[in-house]
Amino acid sequence: MARVVFFALLLLNLLALGGLAGWLGGSRSGGEPERLTNQLRPEAIQLVALDRLPPEAPEPAPEPVVPEPSEPPQPVPQPPELAAPPPEPPAPEAAAAVPVPRACIRFVELTEAMTDELTSMTKAFDEPLELADSAVLRPTSYWVHVPPLDGRREADRKVQEIRAQGVRDLFILQEEGPFQFAISLGLFKTESSAQLHLRRLEARGVTGGTITARGNMIHRLEVRGPVDALATLASDTAARFEGLEREPCEP
Repeated sequence: MARVVFFALLLLNLLALGGLAGWLGGSRSGGEPERLTNQLRPEAIQLVALDRLPPEAPEPAPEPVVPEPSEPPQPVPQPPELAAPPPEPPAPEAAAAVPVPRACIRFVELTEAMTDELTSMTKAFDEPLELADSAVLRPTSYWVHVPPLDGRREADRKVQEIRAQGVRDLFILQEEGPFQFAISLGLFKTESSAQLHLRRLEARGVTGGTITARGNMIHRLEVRGPVDALATLASDTAARFEGLEREPCEP
């Protein structure tokens, strides 16, 4: 069997070789000289006038150039926006003015001289202080007298009238002032003694007599104002007046 296949293949190869070599019939090519002769055929060339030349076929219109899809333009990076500064907090409203606490000091048992000096001290503060002064008479004696008359002549006439009643202890006040031309009839330490003497004079027929208490005016000075100013005033007065009495009062 192998031999049959071998010989079959050999036969096929020989047939193919014979066909290529022209052994099996048909025209053979003359090679390269024959090919050139076939190409150069002068009898086949015809001369044609230019005006008889067929029109040239128009060149085909160029196909429209379809632009290739381009990539979308890349976004130009923008500089980062600056963050807006945070809004400024609203300005705090002006704090309402806080009223300054007020206070009151009452100075008691003041003489006329002490009252005048304390009043002067209160005027040294920037803010005026409120003052309320009240005074009472503290009697040291009681005076029996005839009130002031209109001039020296009237006083002399009244003196003569009183002396006619047997009263010798009297005199006319000559000094200028609220009691000028008054007639003094006696000075007593107690009010009861003064009243007894006046009744005796009236029993003798003396008219127009009266009793006036005499003594010292005792002041009570109330000072109101800012608490810090009054604290300073209290400290200053304590250093200036020994034993000065004071007490709180309604501001």
